[in-house]
This record gives sequence, structure tokens and C-alpha cells, in this order.
Amino acid sequence: MKEKNGKGKINFKDYFKSYGSSEEPIVARNLLYVVVTRAISNLRILYIDDIDDIRTSIEKIFGNVLEYQE
Repeated sequence: MKEKNGKGKINFKDYFKSYGSSEEPIVARNLLYVVVTRAISNLRILYIDDIDDIRTSIEKIFGNVLEYQE
């Protein structure tokens, strides 16, 4: 997952920053819902941009955040 995805440049960082407010970007929320609900088991999401300012929202949605280790 990148900060901006798709032809319309859906901005997930804006979604996570506004998570829980009435200003959530609907398109980003809907795409995230589709991706997450289609996973059968062991969903893993790799967010390749810096998440320091959105970590709290990501943890509210997905739980514990693991750092990528090579």
C-alpha cells in the first residue's frame, strides 16, 4: 500500500489522518473495506510510506503494527 494509489490517486494517508471523523475520504474507505474483507486468512498489509503521523489510526483499525525487516 502506498500513500497514493490507483488512477484517481486515492490518498490513504489522508484517510488514516481523518479516521473516525465525518471528513473520511469515502473512496479510500470503500477501497480499504473491499481489500480487507476479501482476505480469507492471514491478511498482511505492507505500507511502504512513513507512518509515524498515522500510526495511531492504523493501530485502531488493524491492531499491532509490525515493522518491516529484511
